Amino acid sequence: MSYRALYRVYRPQTFAELIGQDAISQTLLNALRQNRLAHAYLFCGPRGTGKTSTSKILAKAVNCLHPEDGEPCNACENCQAINEDRFLDVIEIDAASNRGIDEIRNIREQVRFMPSMGKRKVYIIDEVHMLTTEAFNALLKTLEEPPAHVLFILATTSPQKVPKTVLSRTQRFDFHRIATPVLQSHLREICDREGIDATDEALTLIAKSAAGGMRDAISLLDQVIAFAGIEIDKHAVAQMIGGLDDAALDTLLDGLIGGDTAALFDVLEGLITGGSDARAIIQSLIARLRDLLLVRVGHQTGDGTPPSEAMQRQAKALGLAALERLLKICADAERDMRVAPDTALVLELALVEMSLALHAERAPQPAPVQVQQPRVAVTQPPATTQSATPAPQPDAGTTPAAPAAAPTAPPSADDAEALAEIRRFWPQVVEALKDVSIRIHAFVKPAEIVSYAGGVLTLRFPRSAIFNYKQMRLADNKKILADAVAPHWPHPIQFEWLLEEDHDQAPEVDLIAGVRQVFGADVPIEIIEDKKH
Repeated sequence: MSYRALYRVYRPQTFAELIGQDAISQTLLNALRQNRLAHAYLFCGPRGTGKTSTSKILAKAVNCLHPEDGEPCNACENCQAINEDRFLDVIEIDAASNRGIDEIRNIREQVRFMPSMGKRKVYIIDEVHMLTTEAFNALLKTLEEPPAHVLFILATTSPQKVPKTVLSRTQRFDFHRIATPVLQSHLREICDREGIDATDEALTLIAKSAAGGMRDAISLLDQVIAFAGIEIDKHAVAQMIGGLDDAALDTLLDGLIGGDTAALFDVLEGLITGGSDARAIIQSLIARLRDLLLVRVGHQTGDGTPPSEAMQRQAKALGLAALERLLKICADAERDMRVAPDTALVLELALVEMSLALHAERAPQPAPVQVQQPRVAVTQPPATTQSATPAPQPDAGTTPAAPAAAPTAPPSADDAEALAEIRRFWPQVVEALKDVSIRIHAFVKPAEIVSYAGGVLTLRFPRSAIFNYKQMRLADNKKILADAVAPHWPHPIQFEWLLEEDHDQAPEVDLIAGVRQVFGADVPIEIIEDKKH
């Protein structure tokens, strides 16, 4: 006999066996008992939460030869035929691959005929939101007034895509994600029946990874059994799913909070080398950060379990604003991973950005360097005799040469206008880099525009972004940035990159040389220290 997947073996066969959807089970059972069944139902909810199983149970209940208080008996010929997918009057249609008007016209033709085996014809249309507009329009009349022997069950994961005209013709039931403790308890029952020795931590990790879906949880358990055998611990589960267990999440988040970027990347390298998948890691981080957000506002975690001491500490250390920023960074990274050829790089850049978001504002700013310049008094020489050579005067219309040590001239009015314009469109440049290179986008984001003069745009990085600073000094990266600027700025542009400490040091100026340049090499100079400072 061929092997059957566990989710098929343990698919619920009665309303009583349907887990996590008690309100729906009770409502449908009462409708069956009171003979108040509607002609069309819409089952909505995430995948694996019981929509198809409930459809099959309802189909059996209306065709069962010996129903028991509304429940199908699962023993009569009709129930067994439905369980074995050979009952002619239960028609399952996948709207993802049968979404056109021809398929719906075929249904309209068939509903006129009486059932051939049972009491009612049951049409189960899965992912009904995938039907075309024309197909929906063709279904409306039949859906509103079907023959008495027909029952429609529409199932979808995206009810917002179903036309309101269809919604108004059905009774809607919303299937909710199943709580982690409920999933864990059911997985324990399955392990006991199958002779599997699984730790509570392992089953909890599987339940969390299923994100509220019973089918996903059972399928994942099946995979882990195939991988690890009949003895399962949390390490085997973590290795199988490629995500992070609680200990690894604690290490990663504590590294972020502590600001030790080098240690953070050591942990990440160990996880990747050990087989963890980058996308699974970012999803684990998103789930943990969401839990921390709930803990921070005084709730339990998203799966209903009490927070650990580490989670309480992390939630307190981060705060709401930081958690919101980190969640946004992770969500953006998960989106970018769908198209990125190197998901590990996207994860690394996300961790860099998260570290910057946490510590750029906390980094101690160096005190400004105050250079106390000595006052220079110039003693004019006494009146000279007539033989003295007068100082040369500049020709009319010429400008005297500036002293060699004089400060650089300020930017021109044109440069000031250009700087204002660059500041205006710069956020658009940074945002556009996401579509060109997520790496360069992450590198440039912390940079602050300092000045623009002579076609050179100077940008400054905080000291915590030294990695970004070094990367943006590379010629290839500068070229990518220049190309992103080009649609907004028609002139050639060059970039100069500074670190914070580079900007904090005042330039050394040789005042003595400057004075001699102006007044002559032989002029007597007396240096007077300013005692007031």
